[in-house]
Amino acid sequence: MSKPLVTPKGIASYPHLDQPDTAFGQNAYKVTLILDASDPEVVELLNALDQLVDESLEAAKKDAKPAQKAKIGTNPPYEQELDDNGDPTGNVIIKFKQNAEINGEAVEIAVVDAKKNRLHGVRVGAGSTIRVGFTTRPYCMKGSAGITRDLRAVQLLNLVEKESSFGFDEEDGFTAAPEATADDADF
Repeated sequence: MSKPLVTPKGIASYPHLDQPDTAFGQNAYKVTLILDASDPEVVELLNALDQLVDESLEAAKKDAKPAQKAKIGTNPPYEQELDDNGDPTGNVIIKFKQNAEINGEAVEIAVVDAKKNRLHGVRVGAGSTIRVGFTTRPYCMKGSAGITRDLRAVQLLNLVEKESSFGFDEEDGFTAAPEATADDADF
């Protein structure tokens, strides 16, 4: 495991920070971070990630048989964001993930506010401004070397709460008594 790294601030997409994503047999916390590729702090982070991938590639080649060395490629730790027409937006996307359980022990992702106060029960939604604390590990699978981006913590700078309105707008009509809405449905 590498030393902890922290991203510059970016926009959260598909965050699963309060509860793990269990779709398709997964059980993991995760978030995709959208960063401005022209920001000097982002460029510095991308260079550091590229260096870690290069180190992973060198380690994979060192352990490979001579015939396999030339066939090992790399798996980039980030990608360009594309608009609906397939054109680059000027942003990069980095995906972070952490299994919700390691060796039978539950894992929790720390979420802190701008002043580093621990938050509990906050439902971070897409569009929130965050920084991500993470670690990396090198890997080589199926002839491709790269690094994991293991989600450890999130600093919440601007909250956009997850919606639980199910897509409905408010309408005139029946309204339940306050005690009947104490447990908002979340399906």
